Amino acid sequence: MKRIGNLLLVSSLSLAFGVKSVSAQTFNEGDAHSLSRGNYITINSLDVGSANYGIYKYTFDNGKYVGYCEDPQNFSGKNYSVSRELGATTNGKTIQNMDAGLLKIISEGYNQYNTSKTISVVTPESAPNAISITLSGDELYAATSIAVRAYSTGLFTTGAKGAKYQSAIDMASAHANLGAQWAALYGEYTDNATYGSCKGDSNCYKNKVDYAWLNKNAMFNYSDPNSASYKIIYMAQQLFKAGVMDASNKATGSLLTTTVNIDFSKKTESITKTDTSEEKYVYATLKIENLPEKLSDGKEGKVELSMPTCTGCTINSFEAQDGGDYKQVGIGNNIALLLEAKDGVRTGEIKLRIKVTQAVQDQENCKDATLKIDFKYNTNPQLTGATLSDKSNPNSQRFFVLDKQEGDQTGSAQTKIGCSKAACDTEITEPLCDGDAIATVKAPDKIKSCVINNVDDADNSYQYTSGVDNKYCKVYCKEDYAKIQLEPVVKDIKCGSYFKLTSRIEGSKSCYTGGETDASARNGEKSIDKDQYIQDVIDAQKTMIEGLNLYRKAKQALATASDYSISYGCDGCSAESWTRTGSYVGPVVTNIDYEEGLVTSQETTQGFFYGTKESISNNTSYDSETKKYVCVSSTCTPGTTEAQVIALIKADMAKGKSMMESGFKAYEAAHTAYNACTTGWQNSFLFEQKIGYYYNENRGNDEYKSPYYDILESAQNKDLYYLEGTGLAAPKPTSKIEIWKKATDDKIETGSDYTFDLSIENGSTGKYNYKSSYGGTFEARKYTVCKDPEGSCEIREEQISQAAFVKKYVEKEQDYITPTAFYQIAANGKITVNSGYTGDKVQLEALFNSLPVSTKTVGGGIFKLNIEWLGEFYDKDNAVGRLMDIPGVAWTDRRQGGTTFMDSPKHQDSFTGDYKCYYESPCRPDDCPNCDFVCEGEDCDWIQCPECKIDCTNCIFDLNKLNVNFRTISTTNFNSANRTYGYNWITSSSMQALQLLNKKADATIKEIEEVNESIYDPEGKTSDGSSALALSIKLTPKAIRELKNYNEKHSSDGGYINDSLTCYDAEVNGKTYKNIYCYSEVIDDLVKNYEVTIPDGKRLDSATARAASQNQNGYWELWSDKHEFIYSESVIGGPSWK
Repeated sequence: MKRIGNLLLVSSLSLAFGVKSVSAQTFNEGDAHSLSRGNYITINSLDVGSANYGIYKYTFDNGKYVGYCEDPQNFSGKNYSVSRELGATTNGKTIQNMDAGLLKIISEGYNQYNTSKTISVVTPESAPNAISITLSGDELYAATSIAVRAYSTGLFTTGAKGAKYQSAIDMASAHANLGAQWAALYGEYTDNATYGSCKGDSNCYKNKVDYAWLNKNAMFNYSDPNSASYKIIYMAQQLFKAGVMDASNKATGSLLTTTVNIDFSKKTESITKTDTSEEKYVYATLKIENLPEKLSDGKEGKVELSMPTCTGCTINSFEAQDGGDYKQVGIGNNIALLLEAKDGVRTGEIKLRIKVTQAVQDQENCKDATLKIDFKYNTNPQLTGATLSDKSNPNSQRFFVLDKQEGDQTGSAQTKIGCSKAACDTEITEPLCDGDAIATVKAPDKIKSCVINNVDDADNSYQYTSGVDNKYCKVYCKEDYAKIQLEPVVKDIKCGSYFKLTSRIEGSKSCYTGGETDASARNGEKSIDKDQYIQDVIDAQKTMIEGLNLYRKAKQALATASDYSISYGCDGCSAESWTRTGSYVGPVVTNIDYEEGLVTSQETTQGFFYGTKESISNNTSYDSETKKYVCVSSTCTPGTTEAQVIALIKADMAKGKSMMESGFKAYEAAHTAYNACTTGWQNSFLFEQKIGYYYNENRGNDEYKSPYYDILESAQNKDLYYLEGTGLAAPKPTSKIEIWKKATDDKIETGSDYTFDLSIENGSTGKYNYKSSYGGTFEARKYTVCKDPEGSCEIREEQISQAAFVKKYVEKEQDYITPTAFYQIAANGKITVNSGYTGDKVQLEALFNSLPVSTKTVGGGIFKLNIEWLGEFYDKDNAVGRLMDIPGVAWTDRRQGGTTFMDSPKHQDSFTGDYKCYYESPCRPDDCPNCDFVCEGEDCDWIQCPECKIDCTNCIFDLNKLNVNFRTISTTNFNSANRTYGYNWITSSSMQALQLLNKKADATIKEIEEVNESIYDPEGKTSDGSSALALSIKLTPKAIRELKNYNEKHSSDGGYINDSLTCYDAEVNGKTYKNIYCYSEVIDDLVKNYEVTIPDGKRLDSATARAASQNQNGYWELWSDKHEFIYSESVIGGPSWK
């Protein structure tokens, strides 16, 4: 039921959200009121034609309200009710102006509060005589009735179109004709009130009165100034004039009426949310217009707010914005003091903020809360009124009634607060160490209920802030992972071999446009807000049309000469004025299509009036002797000057131009933003998850042992701790864009009007975010645009999206494999992560996508896969890890968006991305071949013979999976093989004969250990830049077999340590020494038949060349000590060493 209130109070309330009531409102639309017909009033010597004027005195509700009949030519009805509010903004502007005047006429004439009135003016304005009149009772009722009818039927022509009571037609016609006659007397004001251009031309006003039943010759006849008839017409004319003045003031915005209301914002702000409750801010605006600083009784004008009440929530605080900061509202204090008083009134807005707590409810039982704020204010008496009619009989008489509210006015405003829904569950399944080892992540599928304008179950927003965010829509996203396939148990890993880890992730990201609409919206709940867009584009067109009209009006007025006027008072005073009046042609709104927001206009001839006429007020007294009125005093008030009129005109020109500019700006902004809901964003699926890995080789032991994994610490590239993706994770062909042009289901899943490939995003973008690649999603609409103040309005055709919902779906997949992190040094089987030895640096062989396992790894071990960066934080740029994010070795600060799913207490028992499984080896220790090795729970254990001794000294493996045992000289520990030295490597001896040999052995060992691993660097580590390595031969299985066969063949003469050297003599300082330099026959054979990976160019091949080359060519050199230069054939081992 609509509440009816005072003139401007209700018009302001109608714009507010929520339900409001104000006690100043007396009449409820549809409420019944009973008509009472009182005495029949006749006025002597007041005639219409040959009939004496007579009227019934009407009241409603047993005399509670005085009523005035508008249509005497019709019969009275039986069942009266409120049909229209006086002054409501649902009426047109002209009717609002009319209502302002009606309230003025009735309030100053006869009503339930006032039965007497005195006036002292000149009547009519053209007459020289002045009289003072006091009317009361029936005479004042008659005068008021005449003024009301003349005003409504003769000036605003709102009388009934038909006539059922033929004998009353002349009476009705006389009122209408009188109204047209009086309208001409106050032309400047009547033109303002009616937006007309008659400029005081009586015929112009008369021609506007055009009822089918009208008798234009019907007129009131009345006697001399001393008669009752003259006084009644005289009073009626002054009431008519007062009504016209208020109507004119209403039209020009100078009619001040106190209004107070509270508008609630549609939006609330979530502060904190737990599994059981949510704290929110609710925002509202207190709007105060024209509150007197001081009332007529001297009291302070004030507005007081009560503490809000809430059904379904708890009030935590109530604050008002004061100087930018929110401060607690003082209940009972005058909050209007926050507004500065100007010209004796306070006008402005005060922002309010209410903090509430709502209980979190499940989706099915979620109920909105109702928040209410009561307020009161004191002001000068407020007027309210209504039209009463019998809706069952449209041809019955209509009545106007008035009520007045005095003292404190009370009101209230309330709004609904959307229920606090429990976040819908994100479902995550945990993979097992068997079968396919697949995990899944399933986001809620009820998009409207769970995703749009909502948060996930870790309290992270679904809003995709990189998308569109405007008054018509926002973008919300979710992710689903149909397959997170990890590695199940890896079996049959041979000891001394290697294994691989693989993974696969298939995911999708779905993004939707969502508006803050409810079920009453034309496209349903959570749709793109077309209703708001329609209103915005209508307002923009109207502003442009009205702006051009005002500009045209002012431009014509500027080119029109001013009218000069001077008037004199009875005591000789004078007052003058300059005004400008005339006509112009300008656009006016002729039709509004509220379905599509289309506004049409038409060029129309209109009138203008600028300035204020001078006024004269004469105070006279009646001389009974002379029977004439004599002058006592006069008040002469000047009107506007020429300069003031020109200033008013130029101000309107500037305002009109500004309105056109702001209207066009709003027009473009509305189209651009609305179309952006469809084309102004893209679904960019980051899909940047990482899978870390770890494995150990504890083999059932308690001690920590992961020798190969640990050497990754020396690698500069920390990405080696993660599986690497294979190929580019591009959107799959299943990715798509879907458009709904109407309301759809909660899942926004079925029945779409259009389905497109993602390639349409590559189409060119036209004006206002239009993309032709979206096909029928866009439709042409024609709008009125007034952009050029010197031109005319034009019709523009724009392409406007008809989408109610937009879904953009991207699906990706990625395979992962073990990175190539490990390399084997070919010369000694050592494992390294120095990837710098790739390519032409062939000393290292890559273990492609493999994880090495020691030959000691019998039974098996544990490996882990840790998922990081899975899922996006949609409200942060490039922030990932919303769903899973296990801090790993290469942990970064990438997770900056909020709390991950796994961090929520609600999901601590769910799969968090930390996956552990096992690799198994059939290898068993030699001394315990029947042991059982089982991996269960957190560990892998021997379960039958835990005391088994596992010993495999110097076990390594080669690239071709051939396991061998051999001994090597470490570059850092010469005796790493722990073998007994030969005599030529003894560094200390008591035998005199070995002293020199001991020194050579000691020096050679130190040289080997100092050169260290640089022998494997072909770029050289010696002082002259040459390589410290003479040569390197790759020991392939074939080469190893040949060495093994050689050793077996020569087992009787020392095996691999037999004397298989060919040595040559050399002349040193003129003396020849025996066996100075030697070549190995075994090495010669290897060089000849197998790959020499680092050949030494200084090593001669033929025996002849070797014997003839006695120079120290770098392949060999004499050994010497800076203190001893001894060359003696008797020295055991010879004088040289290389």
